[in-house]
Amino acid sequence: MLIRLILLSLLAGASLPFAQEAPRSPEAMARYPQAVQVGTLVGRQVLENRLNQRVLGYVQSVARDDAGRLYILLHRAGWPWQATRCAVVPAEAMALLGQFVVVMDLDDAQFAALADVCRPPGRALPVDAIIRMGLTKN
Repeated sequence: MLIRLILLSLLAGASLPFAQEAPRSPEAMARYPQAVQVGTLVGRQVLENRLNQRVLGYVQSVARDDAGRLYILLHRAGWPWQATRCAVVPAEAMALLGQFVVVMDLDDAQFAALADVCRPPGRALPVDAIIRMGLTKN
């Protein structure tokens, strides 16, 4: 019976109390957030928000902290002989561009200043979880 009520409320558009998202910044809301499955993000190239769009890294996982904020853990691009470098970027600072993810709200200095953190805050989301990410275009 409880499962039936949950399914009916989801079909009616109601949100469950444990599935509520943290408030998003006005910049992130202006990007028309779209539903995307976490598993489809894993492995995507992360590009800078410039004309030549250098590859900054690859999405490894998505995590949610206790306040409900989403973070994307990425492996930074580098030379093959370099040790693995990681970064944790707020998901609202990123947007989808076709098959790529673009860092929108961090300039080069801010991105370079991100600490090499290979463990995201909170807990990693399963690959079948649905999150909302903004869209961008060239």
